[in-house]
Amino acid sequence: MGGVKAVRIALDKYKMATGHKIVILKNDTTRFTAKCEEDGCAWRIHFGPVNGDTSRFVLKDSNAHMCTFGCTVLVVLLKYMFLLGKETVFEEQYGDDEKSYSDFTWYVKAIEETNPDSYVRFEVEDGTNRFQRIFVCYGACKHRYRYLRPMIYLDDIFLTGRYRGTLMAATCIDGNNEFYPFDFAIVSSENKDNWFLFLKNLQKLVDGRPIVFLSDRGEGFLQDIPKYFPNSHHSYCFYHIKCNLPIGSGDANSKHVLDLFYKAAYSYTPVNFEEALRGMHAIGCGHVANYIKIIPKEK
Repeated sequence: MGGVKAVRIALDKYKMATGHKIVILKNDTTRFTAKCEEDGCAWRIHFGPVNGDTSRFVLKDSNAHMCTFGCTVLVVLLKYMFLLGKETVFEEQYGDDEKSYSDFTWYVKAIEETNPDSYVRFEVEDGTNRFQRIFVCYGACKHRYRYLRPMIYLDDIFLTGRYRGTLMAATCIDGNNEFYPFDFAIVSSENKDNWFLFLKNLQKLVDGRPIVFLSDRGEGFLQDIPKYFPNSHHSYCFYHIKCNLPIGSGDANSKHVLDLFYKAAYSYTPVNFEEALRGMHAIGCGHVANYIKIIPKEK
C-alpha cells in the first residue's frame, strides 16, 4: 500500500489518535523501524520493500506490545493493510482505491480467490444497497487458531480516511506471547448491534476451548459474550483499567499509585496482588485499591 511515506502517515495518525510515545529509528526509502518508548515496553515494528520494490512496503517484523492494549489494534490494522496489501495485490485485477464501500463486492471476490477457505460476511442496507459492514477471517488465520492460546482481545478504532467507519478486531496470542491478528470487521459505527454480529461470526470460527476475553467490558460485550461463549471468562484489559483509575495526574500520590498498579497487574500470586493494594491503602489511596479489586468480577 505505498512505500515508506504511506507507513509514516499511518504511524503519525496512530500517534496523534492515541498519544503513545513512539520513536522512529530508521526512516528511508529502503526501511522503516519504530519502537515504543513507554517504560518497560519492548514493542517494535519494522517495514521493508517487497522484493526490492520501494514503492511497496510490507510489515516484515513486529513483537509483543506489553504496555497497552490499544497498540494491538495498530498491529492488526497494519498487517491487514500493508502485509496483505489490498491496493497493491488487487489493484491491477480489481481496480484502484477509488472504489467506494458501496461496491465492496470486488474485495469479497478478491479475498475468496486469493485466500482459500476464508470466512467473509458482507452486508448492505436494505433498499439503498449501501455498504453496511463486512466481517473477514482469512483462511490461514482461521486454520491456525487451534495452535493459538485461547485468549482474545476485542477492541475497535475509528477510521479517519476517505470512507470513515470503524475497524473492529479480534487479536489472539501465539506460542511466543506475541499478538496474532485473527479476524476483523469494517462497520459503519461502533454500536451493540455491530458487536453482536461480530461475536456471532467469531463463535463460528473458534473451537470448543474456554476463551479468556479482554476488552473495555462495554455493555454489548457484557450481554453477548456470555450468550455466545457461556464457558469463557471475560475481564478488562490493562489499558482501560489504567485510563480509568480514580486518581488525577496532579495528585501527589499519582506516580506511586501507578507503580503499585503495575505491580498488582503483573502479580502472579494473590499474595503479591493484595500486597500492592495494601500499599495503596497505606498512602491514603484506598479508593483506588477498592476500584481495582472489584473490576475483575462479572456483573
